[in-house]
Amino acid sequence: KPPMYVKIKSNKPVGNVRMLEPDHSNLTPCDCDPFSQQPCDSDSNCLNRNCQGDFIIEYVGEVIDESEYKHRIDNKHNEKDQNFYFLTIDKDRMIDAGPKGNFARFMNHSCQPNCETQKWTVNGDTRVGLFAIDDIPANSELTFNYNLQCVGPDKKPCMCGAPNCSGYIGSKATKLVEDDKKKLRTDLTKSGKKWKNRRGGGLSAWKMGVEECFLCGKSGDLIDCCNKTCPKSYHLECVDLKKPPKERWICPWHCCDVCEKRTSQRCSVCTSAFCPAHSDGNLHLDSNQSLVCNKHSKVRKESERDDRVTFTDRKLS
Repeated sequence: KPPMYVKIKSNKPVGNVRMLEPDHSNLTPCDCDPFSQQPCDSDSNCLNRNCQGDFIIEYVGEVIDESEYKHRIDNKHNEKDQNFYFLTIDKDRMIDAGPKGNFARFMNHSCQPNCETQKWTVNGDTRVGLFAIDDIPANSELTFNYNLQCVGPDKKPCMCGAPNCSGYIGSKATKLVEDDKKKLRTDLTKSGKKWKNRRGGGLSAWKMGVEECFLCGKSGDLIDCCNKTCPKSYHLECVDLKKPPKERWICPWHCCDVCEKRTSQRCSVCTSAFCPAHSDGNLHLDSNQSLVCNKHSKVRKESERDDRVTFTDRKLS
């Protein structure tokens, strides 16, 4: 029997987490006709199956920061609770669908899933949705790859039954025979599935992530930061590495740019970070109340100025 939870329709911030307020002047209007008599054709069978690329459901829950995440993980360890519903949405926030969520929290893991997570910007804020990567017939179980990260000897057994099942959630899927491997890669390429080669650590518990490099925002072969609270991944070239590190690797976000001591404040856009002694004058609050370094503070001011000029010209014309 699953633990009790409160059903919600959208993410709910907890503690100091802020939900972004949309600037409606910068939003792109939808081209759909809300007054259409038949938005779905009578032959589409839209209620009885999901086509490849279809939106299934949003993954919602309480939006928490890293400190709250660590607090909840400690409580789960103390209570020996093995049910985790954490999903990283960006560098500062993650979703906990444990106490509050929707039906997405019940979707099981599979090493060969029929759904995937995608990040979308909705009204200026990042949201996570689940989309079909195959045509899904009626009465099929909906699954997605949790992409769980873990360290230590404890591993959660995987019982998905897929031909490439790794045996443990968080471990790499086993190699398929060549014909099956080619077919799977072809199918996933057509559906836009992202392949990922991860090294490094993660968490003593479990969390799900969205597979993108923190710096460039693209998918590919990524390495994980081994800091237990850090959800970020990177391309080797983005952090000036020629090959994957053999030892425990900590990303630049945790070392002061000046003295290399432990950081207390970081740029929300890049890996620039500073200790308490060097944060003054090197980090600033932008218009969204996010910390940015000197470089990105100038970039954002120029971008905002360009947006204002463009919007003013449009109004005058």
